[in-house]
Amino acid sequence: MARTNVIDEYVLARLHLGMKIVDAIKVFFKGRKAAVNTALSASMAADNAFSDALDAISPYSKLSIRRDAISTALRNLEEKMTQARLDEYNEQIRDADPAEVAAYSRAELDAHTAAIEALDAAFDAVTESVANLNSGNEIYDLSVAFREASREAYVGAAMAYLIAARRAEIDAAKGNLLVTKNRKEEMILQISAEHADEASRAVKYAKLAAAIAKTDEIEADAELLRLRAIAASSKAEVFLAKANRL
Repeated sequence: MARTNVIDEYVLARLHLGMKIVDAIKVFFKGRKAAVNTALSASMAADNAFSDALDAISPYSKLSIRRDAISTALRNLEEKMTQARLDEYNEQIRDADPAEVAAYSRAELDAHTAAIEALDAAFDAVTESVANLNSGNEIYDLSVAFREASREAYVGAAMAYLIAARRAEIDAAKGNLLVTKNRKEEMILQISAEHADEASRAVKYAKLAAAIAKTDEIEADAELLRLRAIAASSKAEVFLAKANRL
């Protein structure tokens, strides 16, 4: 089992703790349905919706953390080649899923964004539903406990989303580096085409046009990913700030 770095372990701990407590309180609530009223019914519906949203975002959170752990191990190895760092990197990638070593795409970041926005709305509903309950009884106390567990899971998910956003921004920068490399190669292709004999000139210019089109596509994708990553990072900071105010 590959290890994660300290920050990733902290994020996972908050996410998993919140999920476990949320599940435990949900089980308790299932045995208390007889005494429901409108406010309690709304509270239980909000709790269930949050649990569903948490289940939906969990794969994205875990993927974010695994990608970060693998990228960190690779960066450490590139900074200084040691046997310990090589062993750590090999451990990270030994059982890695192909998705865990891939760069972020816009579609992936968009899907993660949709999932965290759904979780954010569900968390707001949980908080609001608790405010509508009468205090001083077992159900209210459990609802407050559920809200606090939800907050832990929400913070963990928001931190994982922030990690994803920053990794996507790095992947966008790598895309721009590839663009720079490709543009240099295109200059060489152009010089070669300009000095080619008549028989091969058309082929070389066709090859140059294809290379330029491909690089243009990479450049556009990298820029769109960069902008989405910046927006996602800002959004994650807002989510975390909101959780810290509660």
